[in-house]
Amino acid sequence: MKHWQGRAGVAVIALLAAACTSPANDARTGPPAVRGTAAVRGTPGASISTWWRPDINCGLPAMVRIAGRILGVGNCAGLFLVPADEVTLRVGDQIEVHMMELTPVFTLPTSSGPSVLQRIAVSPDGVTGTYRALRPGRAELVSDAWCVSIRTSQETKGSCPVLAVTVVPG
Repeated sequence: MKHWQGRAGVAVIALLAAACTSPANDARTGPPAVRGTAAVRGTPGASISTWWRPDINCGLPAMVRIAGRILGVGNCAGLFLVPADEVTLRVGDQIEVHMMELTPVFTLPTSSGPSVLQRIAVSPDGVTGTYRALRPGRAELVSDAWCVSIRTSQETKGSCPVLAVTVVPG
């Protein structure tokens, strides 16, 4: 009986791991262009006030909305990844970032290149920022947070990339 229980435990763990890496949560077709581990999904009919609620059972640190498409950034342990996921925007496009846990440890991201990507609004509760692509170039959205290197698995606290953004002409 103990052998059966051990196999059941392994199956449960595998099922939980699959929930965070399911191919259904990893469709990267159509705009916006996304590179990295971000899970992109369309949200037809999603409520405007709750667009950021993930449809995966995972502790992502942030959700991002671009042109009506939602992507989760970071990993299921609530850490941002280094290097960050990448998206491509056109001049004039807007992007929203909702921090799932906004604390002194996880801050609303700032743009590393405000002349390329500028924060234009913050929600009344301070957990969602809206950014506009102003001109072609590259910028990162950066948060004071915990992050982990994909290459070395080393965790660090400090200035962590949330999302790398390339802006192309409109």
